[in-house]
Amino acid sequence: MALPVGVQYLLLGAGIAGLLYAMFGKRVKKRAAIGAVSAIVGVFGLVMLLPGWGVNLGDFFTAAPAEEGDQGGVASGVAIPIKTLNVLVEEKNSGSFSAADGTLKIYRSGTNPSDANANPLDSVTVTNGNGTSTSGVIKTNTKYRVVLDGSTTYYDVDLGEIEFVGSNYDKDQGQYLLELVDSNAAIIVPTISDAFDETTAANFNGQTTANLSGTSGNVVGNMGTISADGTWYWNETAGTTAYIEITPAFTGANAEVKEAVLCFDWDDSNPPEGNEFSDMTASLRTGTNYQLPSDILDYFNKEACIPLVGAKAGDSGTYRISMTITAANFDTADDFTIKVDDLGKVDGKDVLLGTKATKDTITFGGSYT
Repeated sequence: MALPVGVQYLLLGAGIAGLLYAMFGKRVKKRAAIGAVSAIVGVFGLVMLLPGWGVNLGDFFTAAPAEEGDQGGVASGVAIPIKTLNVLVEEKNSGSFSAADGTLKIYRSGTNPSDANANPLDSVTVTNGNGTSTSGVIKTNTKYRVVLDGSTTYYDVDLGEIEFVGSNYDKDQGQYLLELVDSNAAIIVPTISDAFDETTAANFNGQTTANLSGTSGNVVGNMGTISADGTWYWNETAGTTAYIEITPAFTGANAEVKEAVLCFDWDDSNPPEGNEFSDMTASLRTGTNYQLPSDILDYFNKEACIPLVGAKAGDSGTYRISMTITAANFDTADDFTIKVDDLGKVDGKDVLLGTKATKDTITFGGSYT
């Protein structure tokens, strides 16, 4: 441990004085003895001073600063421009490091990337899992908000607030390798399959015929002109109970689905009032159990979404939606849809405000007489 600076200087002075006295003083025994003692004290002082040089005697000795790009600079908290920022992105489920595409966006700390006016400090184009920036804008030991924009192929990856420090920094080359792996790997957006085949008569109350021609859509009880993705109508002569069978399903190699939902969405121009049904239930028929509640009337009345719990690519589950209709309240202006979508709601947006999977829509056009 180094001695206090004041003591160091006293010892240094005494040592120098003692050495000079011993060397050049008059040769008498008394003075020679004093000189010898002074010399010993001086040598001791110099030895004690050695560990402190460059630290306490800062006026005479200074520690050499860390060179730019030095790991020492990173460790001491110095913000050093990164000459080359390399990005490596893993594709989840396939484990490939040569497949994912996207754009890594780096924002100032505290920026909300979901703000439409947010502008990144630097962007790195990722192709086949790799990307590089040589802008030199990003620095070590500085916090940034970082997000991978997956466009429409991958979900966005939000890394949150991070600093570019640690063993991934090459102090000699001034390079940093940012790895998006494991929980930060890019997830492929799935395809949402057609949940309802309007051309299959059995999907409407288990019917086997379609014998009411010339209508503008499909009619429960007596179905009209059948068309794929056409509008579903209720024929008042068919009674006050009806059901349809729908099959939410997701496909895509190595894909996953984030926050899959089944949603009721009312028409903007001719919305229901919320009193058209006295009862609405869901029951699993075959396939994947998405854990839909049996009573779903409140979801319709509140124009809400039902989570498809645990949904993933490859899943397919058929549910029967049974309805008890209040005829006096259900008319041709009560238009709504049932939609299967991702990201928690109809047209749900990811971190950077982009929608991902293309939703599937089943259209209801009120009553028909």
